Amino acid sequence: IDERVYPMNHVDYPKFIPEAVNLILIKDHSASFHRNIQYNRDFACSEWQMINEVPGFHHLTYQNLASRTFQDLSEAFASQKKPHCFKTENAIPLTYDLNIQEECREFFEIFERERNQNPNEVKWVVKSLAVRKDPWSQDSRQNSLATVLNEENGKEIARRYDHGTECGNRKENQIAQQYIPHPFLINNRKFNFRVYLLIASVDPLIAFYHEGVIRLSNTPYDEESELASGQLSTIKFGKAKTPSPSETTESTEGVEQPQSSESVDSENLAFEFNQFQEYLLDKGLTTDIRFVADKLVAELKKNLISLLRSGKRFMQPGWGYFQIFTVDYMLDQDLNLWFIENKANSDFSEIQTESEKTMLEGLVDIIESRLKGKMTLSEMPHTSWEPLMDENFPVEDRYFGVISEECAQSPFRDNTVGPDIEYGAQGTDITR
Repeated sequence: IDERVYPMNHVDYPKFIPEAVNLILIKDHSASFHRNIQYNRDFACSEWQMINEVPGFHHLTYQNLASRTFQDLSEAFASQKKPHCFKTENAIPLTYDLNIQEECREFFEIFERERNQNPNEVKWVVKSLAVRKDPWSQDSRQNSLATVLNEENGKEIARRYDHGTECGNRKENQIAQQYIPHPFLINNRKFNFRVYLLIASVDPLIAFYHEGVIRLSNTPYDEESELASGQLSTIKFGKAKTPSPSETTESTEGVEQPQSSESVDSENLAFEFNQFQEYLLDKGLTTDIRFVADKLVAELKKNLISLLRSGKRFMQPGWGYFQIFTVDYMLDQDLNLWFIENKANSDFSEIQTESEKTMLEGLVDIIESRLKGKMTLSEMPHTSWEPLMDENFPVEDRYFGVISEECAQSPFRDNTVGPDIEYGAQGTDITR
């Protein structure tokens, strides 16, 4: 579907898609796409048609909405006196949407109190979120520019919002998020875990997990420089290679951290999960030979399941919807895992690792089986994708042992779709 060929106001858009087409792949579109197009009216209306986009997926990817999606689940469990089933503060850095007056005022109340107690201590990052202005650029996700609220930047944001009194008047599409001060480092670099999430079906909801790659920052981490500059260090993708176990140092936090020279070859900036397990063992950071598989990956899966369980309320039911996501996580020095970003319909041209190549092969196999009408795991081909959840199963079995039986029952009163969401020019949820 290409708006450059068929503009949205064209009488034949997108009616030009023949009914004989059974697989529709959308790579790019604007945030206004969902306001102009109705899936079951304009396409994906035949029983054999599938499309690689789930209506309502923005609640899984836009950072302000994803944070709210997590928070909804946490509050729902708390209302049922089951707060241990999911706590937002254990999954994603505390987030405030500055476009929402109540959240904005709550943030500035905390922020001003902390500044008065210790103006030099950095505890927050402000991210400016914007949907790409070119509707046919790389994808429809938000871009985020992160500013560390050091003393100078803290004064500036306090001035712009008049210490909170301008909350509700300023619409800059920003979120405030807790700063993670002590990231776990590899070769003195920040890194993230990239994993893949596949929604193979919405009704019933069937999802798969696939491990991806561990990506190192392209520059050494210097916390003092980061705080002084007020900008978070970035992550650059590189080729897979096991990190060298040669040089180590003791960090000030008492956790042994790898150390390397200032210049690192860009081809050494990514490696696979099993190599990370070997790395932890080589450095003496764990004696558990299944630490990554049984602890880190288990936490990754719990986080993804939580996002799906709450986000399903905003997904439009339909036989032919599927979508793949790339999800990034960060690890701190205490080995806590943090949800950072979820991207939809990403570009896979830079895939490097064997695991990711296998992932793409399995993706094709699963979607091909769905096109043939196969709707259960027993009918789908065995691939390297791991089942994450399947609503064909009884409640106690649908999460494959990742979620306890006590927490498996949905905390929401029903699974009805949430309020229709309109996205403003900057992707803002203007209904809240």
